[in-house]
Amino acid sequence: MNAHDSIMQGLNDALAFAQRYYYVSDSAHDY
Repeated sequence: MNAHDSIMQGLNDALAFAQRYYYVSDSAHDY
């Protein structure tokens, strides 16, 4: 894996984490 692939994987992981975090936050406000 080269540096570019590693960076892109890191960004994808961060994006997935952020999406889960915001989904949970939005769900919490519904109740």
